Amino acid sequence: MRAVLCKRFGPVDDLEIGEIDAPEPGPGEVLIEVRAASVQFVDIRVIEGRSLLNTSKLDAHFGRKVKVDLPIIPGSEAAGIVSRVGDGVTSLKPGDRVLATGLIGAWAEQAVFQLDEIARIPDEMDFETAAVFYVLYFTSFYALVRRAALEAGETLLVLGAGSGVGLAAVEIGKAQGAFVIAAASSDEKLSAARARGADVLVNYGIGPLDVAAQKELSASFKSAAGKRGIHVVADLVGGDYAEPAMRAMSFKARFLSIGFSAGVPSIPMHVIFNKNAALLGIEPVADKRLPGENQALLSSLFGWFRDGKLQPVITGRFPMSRASEALKRLADRKAVGRVILTMEER
Repeated sequence: MRAVLCKRFGPVDDLEIGEIDAPEPGPGEVLIEVRAASVQFVDIRVIEGRSLLNTSKLDAHFGRKVKVDLPIIPGSEAAGIVSRVGDGVTSLKPGDRVLATGLIGAWAEQAVFQLDEIARIPDEMDFETAAVFYVLYFTSFYALVRRAALEAGETLLVLGAGSGVGLAAVEIGKAQGAFVIAAASSDEKLSAARARGADVLVNYGIGPLDVAAQKELSASFKSAAGKRGIHVVADLVGGDYAEPAMRAMSFKARFLSIGFSAGVPSIPMHVIFNKNAALLGIEPVADKRLPGENQALLSSLFGWFRDGKLQPVITGRFPMSRASEALKRLADRKAVGRVILTMEER
């Protein structure tokens, strides 16, 4: 089978396309024929050797020993058709249409996932949508509903609202009945957020922010919220943008740290203290430690999808041979919504 290969950790330009043997599903595993796979910031960290691969922290996340040797096949999320199942798998059968999320291995014509990493998709959902659906909406739902307990009538500020998870956060915020402020680095990204229901838009541009610019941005957030105040911040950007959002929060607000596309921020803990606020870390693989909850959450999300409340934005489609180009679009912060790889040349 053809696959994207990372033979050494380093720049994304070093990725190669190669022919390798198809994997065999072991006990409790499922082999799928991949039709589409998502491209995420975490994939860049994996390829560059800056992820948690082969560390005890990763073992703790997954609740099992995880050992990965080079070369690796990047990619953590895919959708396709079940080809074969391993011993002990009875809930899926060849021919089932599924989405899957794991650690690595998705950027190939065939990929193996553990049974608890796979879910059947609705008949109405195409493979491209399914390939990005789980991480986008599970992360946002888990963050906003389960951790922050976002309620109808509250105000949600989304930093990085033009990204895939950011747009999903806008949709879930509106589905929860919140007033949503979408903040992003370009008018194109904000237009996508508006189309997903955002009530107010804030363009914060691209580049480092000095102290004066941070104060100005914080004032913009406060102005956007008005008398409502900001009750929940979903931060997918970090960097110089986190502190302005934190300073704009209301008393007893919740700050969700979800991603660091602009760098890991320095957190002014005295602001959390003075506002009696909560700082919550959201790790995308946290669901692995929530046995029994995945299917219930997905059932709710699939219901919202059928009702038209959730529809991922996909603006970049690349054949597998152009994986490096797809990753660069993310790294340059030019992507609106999600970028995917397809297993068929276009």
